[in-house]
Amino acid sequence: MASESGTFGEIRTTNTVFRHDGVEARADEFQAPWTEHTGLLSDLPDEALEALDLYPFLVGEAVRLWHMHMVGAAGMIVNHATNDLLILLNSVRAGDGRTAARTARVMFEHLVHYKEIAGQPDRAEQYEAHQHVTAMQIAERKIGLRLLRGTAARRERERLKKLARSSGERRNAAVAKYGGRFRSGWTAGVSLLDLAKRHGLEPDYEAYRILSGVMHGSSGSLMGTRRTKGDEVTHRLGPDFQLVPIAFLEGMQWWRKLLDELPANGVSADFVLDAMTGADQLLSHYADIHATCWRVDSRTWPEGRVPPRSAAVLAVYASGATKWFSHDPVTQSICLADLVSDEPDYLQDHLGKWRAQAASVPGGRPLTIHVMGVEVKPRPGAAYAPAGSVLNPRDVQERLGLGAG
Repeated sequence: MASESGTFGEIRTTNTVFRHDGVEARADEFQAPWTEHTGLLSDLPDEALEALDLYPFLVGEAVRLWHMHMVGAAGMIVNHATNDLLILLNSVRAGDGRTAARTARVMFEHLVHYKEIAGQPDRAEQYEAHQHVTAMQIAERKIGLRLLRGTAARRERERLKKLARSSGERRNAAVAKYGGRFRSGWTAGVSLLDLAKRHGLEPDYEAYRILSGVMHGSSGSLMGTRRTKGDEVTHRLGPDFQLVPIAFLEGMQWWRKLLDELPANGVSADFVLDAMTGADQLLSHYADIHATCWRVDSRTWPEGRVPPRSAAVLAVYASGATKWFSHDPVTQSICLADLVSDEPDYLQDHLGKWRAQAASVPGGRPLTIHVMGVEVKPRPGAAYAPAGSVLNPRDVQERLGLGAG
């Protein structure tokens, strides 16, 4: 055990609790700066939640019927669209607006591409040919190969060689046929906007651009995770609830338009609704999803100022010695530090009382006080330790009338 004037005292046994994930945590430590949530499941009205739960089953039944008749480019695009639709709905349920926005954005591309290849065998053939460009990109890039060893490396190397052999000549033939810009995309340089205009979808392109802000990392797409008040800026980690209703509505509407282009599918005895009717029903719950997202968003923003990343802690020992520490409340760690700002005037006025109180702290620990308005810098080479090995448990703080610290 360290002496009374040592840096760390005896680690006192304290009550512990177990979080929902089974990790043990000290009951007297500060709370982690995370707000757990279950997406929108507990907040959505029952009818809206039931519609979200039912629709993936309707899509699954429709896919089975579509792929009995659709081949080539049409089947490829339906594969893309149905998988992305399921991702979109899962993201909405989770309140994950950023994933929902990225996915809704690509639903517009699937719609435009399907309309472009429908009834045009030459364009369908061009769409299909681009798979060889992608295959060769993968074969030539050799992603992750250098990190593999032994059998795994040999198998991956052979797989990439086989991929190159099967796609190389067809890639070269397609590039020769459609031009060098075919390497960058199957439309060979025809922009998505031009395709949208060609198929009467130009009005939808503006929503596509808005959702693209998340994909491209534009500043305007941060409204749901960044808030300013005067000169204070709060960055929130986690779901972007404000993007959810936008992504849901636009993505589902583009999906609904795609359904109008696809072959009609019947309904088996197990389903009351078909994919089109189910989509209309799900879209009718937009107002519920919108209201729920804004309600959850408003209650998950932090109130007041965000706590500092690290805090200055003064340790006062019964021997009279004092030491400064830097406390990181996020990682619950602490290390020796040096004071790099002026010492506040009130500190000397309280030291006598704190030294007397330090004698009442059990286990050889110092009395610890979080000091506001001062800046400390971790001492070079100082090792971090669990904050609980230095900071007083809450019962000690409360008994001494110092509050949490």
